[in-house]
This record gives sequence, structure tokens and C-alpha cells, in this order.
Amino acid sequence: MGAKIKRLIKVLIVVSLSFMGFAGSTFAQTSSTNYSLSEVLIGSGGVLDASSASFRAKASLGDLVVGNSGSTAYQIFGGFTTTDAPYLEFYVDPSGVDFVTIDTDCSSNGYADFYVRAFLTSGYVVTATGGDLTSENSDTITTSTTPAACVVNQEFFGINLVANTGFGLDPEQVPDPSFSFGDAATGYDTADVFQFNDGDTIAESLESTGQTNYRISYIANASPITEAGQYQATHVLIATATY
Repeated sequence: MGAKIKRLIKVLIVVSLSFMGFAGSTFAQTSSTNYSLSEVLIGSGGVLDASSASFRAKASLGDLVVGNSGSTAYQIFGGFTTTDAPYLEFYVDPSGVDFVTIDTDCSSNGYADFYVRAFLTSGYVVTATGGDLTSENSDTITTSTTPAACVVNQEFFGINLVANTGFGLDPEQVPDPSFSFGDAATGYDTADVFQFNDGDTIAESLESTGQTNYRISYIANASPITEAGQYQATHVLIATATY
């Protein structure tokens, strides 16, 4: 008789503070010994800082360029009064991933959602740390450490970040792929193939990017002789901006 095993995976979040130092990057305003430009306007008109004791506002009129342009030496963002301050935004849905029961037919799956966006950076990486599914009796369902498909009647545990047969989603670019460029990392970007290694990069962008929504797909499988129990694993996600 196949094992029916209840277990819960909790997904936690830790945001790396390493991006706060902006080491190795420069984002000063355009300047020389003779001049300094706090913002560059290409359009019909605008104002960087209109204020009084009662209000403060920024405005632009007739923007002629929109979007990002850059090289290894510079980046320019066109559009409505863009800020010169780099930032990284990272959110993980706090809900746990509950398989309820893990069967032997590769049908047990769950998911966790997160999104990332990064402005005036060279991109970002999202890494994940964690281990095997472990029961209260210290029995384990070992994680696949190389990309592989689940096999019926064999123990298996892994993740990916793409649409699979019957579950999962591909990364979603918000508002569209012309503004956002995040993607699943190599090893986590193939449908119906799963793995997990402690400390792996699971998602990334190679340039400044708008919001990308990700869904981590989890799959777990038992064998006919898997020990009964309540199994649990904790995964920690870390987002780090790159420069």
C-alpha cells in the first residue's frame, strides 16, 4: 500500500541588505567642474521641484523618450520625472506550501509566489537556501540536486519556476516584456524538470527591470516504503541587487 504522508513546507523570506551599500557603482548627477545637472529634461516642459510651505510637486510635459538605455558605463531612464536613487523591491507571499498528503504518483504539488523589481541597477539575483523534507522522526525525502523529472513510486522533491503540466506559471513581466526582464535561472527554467540545491540562484535579471512575478512550483513524491510522518522543510529566499 502506498504511503499517505502529511507534510508542510514553509517558505520564509530574508531580504539581503547587501544592496544598500551600492558598492562598485556610481549614480551621481551629470556634472563637471563647471556645471551640474540634477535632472535632464527632453520634452515640452517640466519642473523638478515646485514647492511651498503647503505643497511639493514634480511635473513633466510632452515626454519624448520613455524607457531604459544603457551600457556598461551608464544608464538612462526616460519618462515622467524618474528618480536618481537605486532601489530593490522584493515581496514573498507569506502563505506556507501545504501538500496535505504526498502520494506515489507524482501528483503532489504546491506553490509559493514572489515578485522583484530593481531600478538603476545592473540587475538582481534571487537565491534560495534550505534542505530536504524531514519528518518529526528525522526521516527524509531527499531533494533532487540535478534537474530531473519525477518518477512514479520513487521518492522525489524539487522546485522550478515555470509552467508545468497541470501546475505552475512562467515568470510574468509587469506591465510587459518591454519594461521587465526577470527570468528563471538555469536549472529551474524547464517544464516538468525539478531540482534544488542549497544556495542556488533560482531567478535573476541582468539589467534594471520593472516588476517580474514568479511562482515557485514544488513537487514531492513518496515511494511505497516511505516512512509515515509529518514532513517539513524551510526555504529562505534572498534577493540581492547587482552593480
